[in-house]
Amino acid sequence: MAATRISDGNTGVSRNLSAKIPQGGASFPTTTPQQLLGGEFNRRTSNYTLQITDSFRVVEMNVASENTLTIPPNSSVAFPVGTIITVTEYNTGRTSVVAGGGVNIRSANGTLKMDGQPIILLKVDTDDWYLFGSAPKLYPSRHATFYTDFLGGAAGEFSSNNTSGAGAGASFNSSVLDTIHFGFARTTLGTTTTGRCFLNGSNLQTQGGEITFETIVYAASLSNATDTYILYAGGINGFTVEPTDGIYFRYTHDVNSGNWQGITRRNSSETAVNSSVAVAATTFYKLTFIVNAAGTNVDFYVNDVLIGSSTTNIPQGTSADQMNFSIGARKTAGTTSVQFDWDYFFLDFYLTVER
Repeated sequence: MAATRISDGNTGVSRNLSAKIPQGGASFPTTTPQQLLGGEFNRRTSNYTLQITDSFRVVEMNVASENTLTIPPNSSVAFPVGTIITVTEYNTGRTSVVAGGGVNIRSANGTLKMDGQPIILLKVDTDDWYLFGSAPKLYPSRHATFYTDFLGGAAGEFSSNNTSGAGAGASFNSSVLDTIHFGFARTTLGTTTTGRCFLNGSNLQTQGGEITFETIVYAASLSNATDTYILYAGGINGFTVEPTDGIYFRYTHDVNSGNWQGITRRNSSETAVNSSVAVAATTFYKLTFIVNAAGTNVDFYVNDVLIGSSTTNIPQGTSADQMNFSIGARKTAGTTSVQFDWDYFFLDFYLTVER
């Protein structure tokens, strides 16, 4: 079952936990006042899946590199509703909290990464958990972050537009698309058969730390056999043909049945993560990818749902593999102008070594 990133922990549902304890005849493990106060610890030195004995304990992740802590489904480990587990990073490795099959983790802004701060896990239903205290602090010496919502009607840190063709170009609007999408950049491909428009920024390079990319795009019309275009969002190093190197989302009508793809590409060799999410016109799509610090894995998400991961053909941390962070599209056929609205753009480097 696909893992789900929960983007908003506010469900609007009131739960009476005391009325559900114990659940289904389950009982809590015997605990002492020292356990309830965090006096007993389970120190782990590698990736770890929670066990029933972790109830009301402190789990310390004593790992020097990136690692995971998995919350198992109720079918595997039947924690009673109301279970509380504290998790800390004892060593320098960054811990990601992972949902086991069928598990929902609800956290502020969908954050499932620790950043040196303790977190608390609270079980509120059979396979529902709350995660408290996960929002990382954006220390300037540890994070390199670019975010623009286009609210000011400007390009933000996008250094240039790569544009070609009659009527092609970009505009920036501080108005609203609807009640929740405020400010946007509009890229238009114009009437030339090979028209293109990309917003592109500074270089993007892997292996210096974890990279998170996210944007929301809205296409006015779909690619088709008459008016064909290819849409890109992420890191690429070319605009007129398929990039030599890149980590990006891609869409066109006649590849993967017109569904979203996540692409990793190095030296023109490509790995495609094919989703079953069909692109529809006049629909907003949130596109997210996360590259691990080692540059060995990329997770691709569409609308907060994992569509798959790539471990091959990932550009490496060399100048030859550098990419520009970019959003845009290019045409390959047709004279009808096509436009795209980009609601925001977010890019964050969580640096392995503090600068």
